[in-house]
Amino acid sequence: MNNAYYPNPYKRKAKTSYLKKLSMQLSIVLMILLVLILLKYTSGKFSAGINEKLRSTFYSDMTNKTEDAFKNMNPNFNEKIKKIFNKPGNSSFKIDFLPVDGIVTCEYGKRINPVTNNEEIHTGIDIDSPEGKNVEAVYDGVIEKVMDDKFLGTAIVIKHNDEFETIYGHLSKVNVTEGQ
Repeated sequence: MNNAYYPNPYKRKAKTSYLKKLSMQLSIVLMILLVLILLKYTSGKFSAGINEKLRSTFYSDMTNKTEDAFKNMNPNFNEKIKKIFNKPGNSSFKIDFLPVDGIVTCEYGKRINPVTNNEEIHTGIDIDSPEGKNVEAVYDGVIEKVMDDKFLGTAIVIKHNDEFETIYGHLSKVNVTEGQ
């Protein structure tokens, strides 16, 4: 077998086509910018009309259009939101406070997991509070499970209106029972 080195002609072509595409896009953006600058500093009926159209586009309120786009993405969106946020029966909706007094040490969203060291979506919030503080549910429901979990420690799961559940973990003690 011959061990001679043969350059790959495709690698150079791919890089060249990328650079061509990038330079073409940059040229187009610069031309558009140049036209906009010329329109801004020229006077006349035509440029004044275009300036007004650009100004109204940039400063327009897109709230209704954005809302419509979300409704079209999921036609049941409003119904799902109403089920979650409307007060069912006599229950009191208490989402305007944290379940325990303390400092939020980790928010909802992307983070590096301290146990696995991998980037992941943190699907809750972590609150640092003194041991023994009472934890209150943020919404009325039924205790579905009291458990010891390897990641959450002592934890409870509360089911709310057959729509969603909340999990409270790292508890020092539990004063409730399942089904309560």
